[in-house]
Amino acid sequence: MTLGFKKLLIITVIILITSISFTCNSASNTTSVSIIINPKSSINKSTINQIKQTLSTHENFNISVYTTDEINSLNSNNTNYAISLGEEPAKKIISLNPDFPVIFTFISEEKTKNILRNNDKNKYHVISMIQPASRTLKLATLLLNKKAKIGLTKGALSRDLINDFKKEAKNKNISLVIKDTKNHSEPIDAMRDSLQESDLYIATYDPEILSRHTIKWLLYLAYKKNKPLIGYSEAYTRAGAVGAIFSSPKQLAKQSAEWIINLQNKNNLAEKTYPQYFTVSINQRTQRSLLLNRISSEEIKTEIIRSEKANKND
Repeated sequence: MTLGFKKLLIITVIILITSISFTCNSASNTTSVSIIINPKSSINKSTINQIKQTLSTHENFNISVYTTDEINSLNSNNTNYAISLGEEPAKKIISLNPDFPVIFTFISEEKTKNILRNNDKNKYHVISMIQPASRTLKLATLLLNKKAKIGLTKGALSRDLINDFKKEAKNKNISLVIKDTKNHSEPIDAMRDSLQESDLYIATYDPEILSRHTIKWLLYLAYKKNKPLIGYSEAYTRAGAVGAIFSSPKQLAKQSAEWIINLQNKNNLAEKTYPQYFTVSINQRTQRSLLLNRISSEEIKTEIIRSEKANKND
């Protein structure tokens, strides 16, 4: 064997060993993220793709998708972090009592309370679907061209949110008209009284008092009384409400992925937070007919973001 061949052989072996070592190190540094979904839910591929896209901006994330039927195979050997999308996945993963951090979203406030009540070692984090009261009140005041009374209805599942509205309204010197369903024989009666006594009505998410039937009735009454109504989904503005403020599935998915990155970077996360990203929807026809301020959805969103940044810096 010639000296030149020996040198070539040694160099080749060194390169091979280095390559294997790099591959092993890369694999060991990979962070495994499991997305848990209910195959029967309306959460679609674009929501999952948004999570993947956001995580792809950072290296070494290995992403897997599990259905609720496959959840028993999850453990700390194949999952560093998990994102649970929806009520059923949340129920299943809580029963599993995982030993890894979990981000929950697309769940109700009632489910959120149950999760955080059993939050051992702060491993559970919830991104709410509901907008903060300050955000919705800002939308209302930007639409109104006078100081006005804003109507709300308090139900069993919206009591905490209504209390947030009270605190925010007090800070901003806004008058509220709040009717409690427990003081009325039917939730519809509470909503009717609140709407009639106010200048603008805000429908808050509470499935115990707002069904498809009561929402239709509420929108009809608002139309008959020439009262502006603000909802919590784009369906409201399509049905005639003057406005709505909400977070889309893709917006919630993006924030969920960003929270995984924060966990990976050892940043502290709150147990629960409101959505960071949101959409404002305005029905311009209703806006014109009720002689409200002619302000666009983009201008409203910009003003809300500016206000939130100012409050954060105070």
